[in-house]
Parts: sequence; structure tokens; C-alpha cells
Amino acid sequence: MKDFFTRGLVIGILTAIVESCYTLTAYYVFRFGALRYLDYAAIMIYGQKSGTLIQSVFAQLGYFFFSAFLGIVFVYLLHYIKRDNMYLKSWFYGVLVWFAVYSLTMLYKVPLLLKIDFETSLNNFIASSIWGLGLGFFYQLMDKKFGSLKN
Repeated sequence: MKDFFTRGLVIGILTAIVESCYTLTAYYVFRFGALRYLDYAAIMIYGQKSGTLIQSVFAQLGYFFFSAFLGIVFVYLLHYIKRDNMYLKSWFYGVLVWFAVYSLTMLYKVPLLLKIDFETSLNNFIASSIWGLGLGFFYQLMDKKFGSLKN
């Protein structure tokens, strides 16, 4: 795990797992929010929410893939900026991604995602904050375990 790509991929997937635990708990246990992140992935993949367990699993894997990509981008970005205030930077990145995805779904008028209620938006903001903070946490953990990345 001494290269940017692999470290970013692993960090992105680990962070998506943690974030998914939050969103699934919020959705199923606390009935907080109308859409899970796997629903967003399903809508982007199928054009609708998943209807079967296998479709949900595939959509969840799609979300993990997207999160891995974002983790890779994050690790490469950190190569160009200082690594102090890691949690602030990783949280900001997570919230920026959340806002960008919301904006793109509005810009392209993605059906089923045009009207998001406040509770779901707040839930997704919290999830994105957890995701961003997770990036910072796992990045620092990997630095301690494998050493800092260098070109």
C-alpha cells in the first residue's frame, strides 16, 4: 500500500463501509431519511430504486466503486496540499462531494432525485460528513501503518 492509487482505493472502500453502516441504521432502525446511498446508486444504474436483494447488493457495490474512485482522487489531491488539519480537509471534501452530487442530479434532472425532503438531505449531509471524516481517519491510519506516501 505504498502507492497513491491502491491506498486511495482501499481508503474509499473502508470509508464507504463505515458510512453505509450509518445510513442503513438511520434508514432501517430510526426511519431517518427516505433514500439510502444505495438507492442513489440504483437510480443511477437502473433508473429506479432497486426492487430485489440482488439489485440492492449490486447497487451497493456500485456505491463502493464510486467511493473508491473518490478515495483515489482524495489521496492524489493530498499530494499537492499540506496534510495538517486532515479532518477539516477530509470533512470539507466529503461535504463538497455531497453538494456536487446533489447539484448534478438537479442540473441533469435525474428522475426520483429531483425532490429530496429535508430529512433525507440532512441524513445525507451527516453521512457525507462521516464519509469525509472517515477518509481522514483511514488516511492517517494507513500513514502510521505503512508510512507516508511519496512520489
